[in-house]
Amino acid sequence: MKFEAARFLFVSAMLVAVQAMAQDVPAAYKLNQLPISAFHAGMNFYFPPQAQLLATNSPVAGFSTHDHCRFYNTPNHVVHYSELSAHSFVVTNKTSSPVPRPISDTDWCHMLTLQRDDGKIYYYILQPNAFDIANNEALAQSLQSIVIPYAIYSGDLLLYNKDTANFYSRFLVEKNGKMKKYQKVHIAGFELGASPAAPVRVVYWVDDSTKKKSIDLIISGTNVLPANIPGHLFSDYFQLQDERIVFNNKVGNGYSVSNQVWDAICQGQPKLIANMSEEEIEEAIGRPKTDPVDGFQVTVGKQVNNRTMTYEDRVLALMEDETGKLRLAEVKPVTKPK
Repeated sequence: MKFEAARFLFVSAMLVAVQAMAQDVPAAYKLNQLPISAFHAGMNFYFPPQAQLLATNSPVAGFSTHDHCRFYNTPNHVVHYSELSAHSFVVTNKTSSPVPRPISDTDWCHMLTLQRDDGKIYYYILQPNAFDIANNEALAQSLQSIVIPYAIYSGDLLLYNKDTANFYSRFLVEKNGKMKKYQKVHIAGFELGASPAAPVRVVYWVDDSTKKKSIDLIISGTNVLPANIPGHLFSDYFQLQDERIVFNNKVGNGYSVSNQVWDAICQGQPKLIANMSEEEIEEAIGRPKTDPVDGFQVTVGKQVNNRTMTYEDRVLALMEDETGKLRLAEVKPVTKPK
């Protein structure tokens, strides 16, 4: 159980970190994974066409046409991907029962019964000891790393709410012929994504445009491997609040970012403009790091009347203006040690 405990701690830490980074989005659109131990009758899944699996007509591990663990992965009951591809399935039953085996008499069989959209029945059998709820129920409930392979959980499509459809993009969208982030967008609906790694296709259009676009991402994270989650959540792409207002409030003291500076911040490759403030620079390209990058140290330095901000590829020199505010005066490339 040492390996299982270590995996539990790793997965839990990863999910906690991801949840902590979630931005301002409706509660229904936040990470809310169901572990496979919590799968239940009525849940729906879809198997997208996958060219490589179909070309090789590969058997799908864990699937069987017989409802008994003794027939797990036996030739007469193998299920090939062609039988699953482009079909929807509904879970009709979940069972857990002990099964005697030559090596041990404590193995358990955990099985989901799935009905294909044409009525044919299949069984998904978890490998013995991979998910031993008999020995550690709490640990098994927490593990997210066991999924139905290649399947998309289609229940997330039901989360769409047209009453909370106005957002701002955290990614680049086309606005007036330019690619910009932090633009107002309207979400038209959810569709099935192309793969289990990004199972939900969000259909949207940019404000002042009628041209619909789409992006594949993760909403609840159910039946998604933990490694695929960071950076691919709904909250990584959309937020409810206007970032311009958020930034103004963050700076405070009645500050209002100019149109020129905000346009530079929203660019695909944010521009640095002369006389940008320290806060505006950090909003555009982030804070300087303090960790070694490519063998040299990236630092922030301060003197009485100026400041240097050293990034991986450039050094920014800031000088105080007549009001005492630090402003961007010069940009120099970084000289890396040989």
